[in-house]
Amino acid sequence: MTLSHDIKYLAVTAGLLLLAFSAFAQSRDSLIFPDPSHQIAVVIQDTCDDTTLCGRPAPDSDPTARAILEQLQFPYHKSVIAVSQCLRNFSGDTAGPNVLFLSSNEGGYPRTGLILEEGAMKYLYPHLNFVDLVLDQNRLNDGALSIYSHELGHVMMSIVGLDFSFRPDSKQHVSMGITDYATAFMEGWGEHFQRLAYDNVELYHAQFDARFQPGRIFNRLWHSNLDEELRVDNVYANGYIYRKLLPEVDTAEMSLGQLIYLEHTSPIFDPCRLKSGQAMLSCEGVLATLFYRFDTDSLLTNNYRDRDFYNRFLLKPLPDDADPKAVFSPLENVLLKNAYVWNLMKDRVNDSTVPIIEFVKTWGEAFPDEKRKIFSLFLLTTIGKTVNDNVGQIYEQTAYFGMVGDIKKYRELSSQFMTAFSALRDSVLAGQLALDGNLGPQLWVENKDFMIPATIFFPEPTIPLNVNLNTASVFELAGFKGMTIDSAQKLVKERDRLGYFQSVEQAKSLGLKL
Repeated sequence: MTLSHDIKYLAVTAGLLLLAFSAFAQSRDSLIFPDPSHQIAVVIQDTCDDTTLCGRPAPDSDPTARAILEQLQFPYHKSVIAVSQCLRNFSGDTAGPNVLFLSSNEGGYPRTGLILEEGAMKYLYPHLNFVDLVLDQNRLNDGALSIYSHELGHVMMSIVGLDFSFRPDSKQHVSMGITDYATAFMEGWGEHFQRLAYDNVELYHAQFDARFQPGRIFNRLWHSNLDEELRVDNVYANGYIYRKLLPEVDTAEMSLGQLIYLEHTSPIFDPCRLKSGQAMLSCEGVLATLFYRFDTDSLLTNNYRDRDFYNRFLLKPLPDDADPKAVFSPLENVLLKNAYVWNLMKDRVNDSTVPIIEFVKTWGEAFPDEKRKIFSLFLLTTIGKTVNDNVGQIYEQTAYFGMVGDIKKYRELSSQFMTAFSALRDSVLAGQLALDGNLGPQLWVENKDFMIPATIFFPEPTIPLNVNLNTASVFELAGFKGMTIDSAQKLVKERDRLGYFQSVEQAKSLGLKL
């Protein structure tokens, strides 16, 4: 054969492969989307008298909408949009398009209910779940659409109907702070998509790195940027499991409210001291790390289920010759499994439930061949702290001797840790130890005498401080009328010694004054 013949042969082969891939993509989309040619619409907010949000489809000539739709063609975005549509199919409510709603509502939100205006016609979709963002060309250039999958993650949860009515924490939620179990679960789920977007979209990776170049020295200092950086870097490094340290600033003139939010927003972690099990599971960043590890694990992502599992998410069954592995990517596969587990657990969630514990247990029940893996990921990420303190104590010692360069003690303790961890994991899997055996009860107490700003950004409005006695900081405990910083510190030491308070009455017997 001549060189020119080889080139023509390769060109024809490539063309045939491209046509085959295009045909397969269209075939796959027809299984998922009611209208494969219109998988998502950009809708611009309009004014209306109704309490439901109103909007019109962005015109084809709108440059911002065109730029958004170009980014939504990235394979990562196409995957999460396809999963969201699969969940709509699963829930049986496919009325209305998938929508990215452009508004002036700063912050990014999952929404429910839309009036879509097309010409003189108005279409009401009261149950439509969608993402609401503020976007323009400058924001797009700065990577703002990387948050889309975070908000779409919340939309996914709403579609399935996993709802948490008990969210008692009154502080603004932040990834590095301590909140309640439900808020940590919901926000941690959303935040893990920020790391996934960083991993899967080169543009967002580059835009993120550009924001924190050495010359842009103030970007890292602003809270929102600082939190975003942690959601990418600390999730990858499992850096949220440690106790917090206060910055060395002059606190003498600070109010208790300021001290509470200083501790809450501090990005400084002590690598030699682990949070308690309950504090870990009340931290959005820890939950984001867990979801990230679950959703990137090679076994959980690549272990496919039978055809019937996927058919429940489709508009029509898979063709007889279709392999689920060829229809759904590993990421799509694991996200569908997440949603399936939510559906199984949603009626079991109540005020006393620890959602992530219920999630891990339910995953093991739904997919028995994956139980060992998901339990192992959970236990290793949390260093066994939800079961008991034994493995965690060895880890803290290992961290210290590793930090100071004592190689003998470091190697000795590392070996001890792996032996102890393996025994703990096997005991949990055998039912001899409980996954939540070291958590203790949630002891929420509303301090009606202490008002705290609802957000860190503005002094008003304020709301009563609501605290869980088993995760409350020294400053939060000092907010009660009968307490001081000194008495609160003593009470926290008692809590650390015991592991947790069994009841409000026990806390009172040890010095708590309400």
